[in-house]
Amino acid sequence: MDKLKRLVWWLLLAACISTAGCYYLQTADTPMATRFYERASGYSPSTAVPSERAQDLLVLLPGMGDGIERFEKEGLIRQLAQADLPVDAVAVNAHFGYYRSRQLLERLSEDVLQPAKALGYERIHLAGVSLGGFGGLLYWRYGEQHPTLATDISSLLLLTPYVGEPEYYQHRLNGGPAQAVGEEKNLWPWLESLPAGAGADWYLGMAESDKFYTANQTFAAFVPTEQVAIVEGGHNWDSWRALWPQLLQHLKREQFASPAEKPR
Repeated sequence: MDKLKRLVWWLLLAACISTAGCYYLQTADTPMATRFYERASGYSPSTAVPSERAQDLLVLLPGMGDGIERFEKEGLIRQLAQADLPVDAVAVNAHFGYYRSRQLLERLSEDVLQPAKALGYERIHLAGVSLGGFGGLLYWRYGEQHPTLATDISSLLLLTPYVGEPEYYQHRLNGGPAQAVGEEKNLWPWLESLPAGAGADWYLGMAESDKFYTANQTFAAFVPTEQVAIVEGGHNWDSWRALWPQLLQHLKREQFASPAEKPR
């Protein structure tokens, strides 16, 4: 029986590698792979650093199972171009292997964010889908806890983010005391320690039939109401395509409009 199990395992592994490159077996390479989208060139994809840089940089963190090209393939880069923001974009190959090996924050800082600051970008904005949203929140916390190591992030755009297991936030639903579970994976003790208004530069997109909707509703307490967008839909690219332009418009209004242009 043991020989049969091993044979099945190796057959599955071979099939995985030969067909899809086996997402879950990817290693956390150094440096982290990137794909740039330069505003001046109409957001055409490139592996090279933009030569004519925009004012700011938008860093895109993919969700579970997604590759570095997914934002472009699903139309979110086209939507970014239509939003007319003074930003270049870079998609990073922050796959699950970086989370599993606990290298995400270090690699994101050293391979992407610190070089971006050195290139002269005025501000850096993080955007994440699902697991990528969790990564964005992890990095924001990392920046607060290690200010000399992390590059400051100006804003955070979250599309139906994973915000931890239900037991992490259950106390907020039933009114009970917070539970010390999950250790570094549990964002909620940190969230609840933040001063009022700490999430003023966060933008949240939720979908009403999404598997994370209850968690996102709970998390929304930390985000300004006017910076929360809600659509009908599930945990998929249809919902994210519907939410993304709304978050970009919120970002444009709050981060790039002059004081006279902002709604009163």
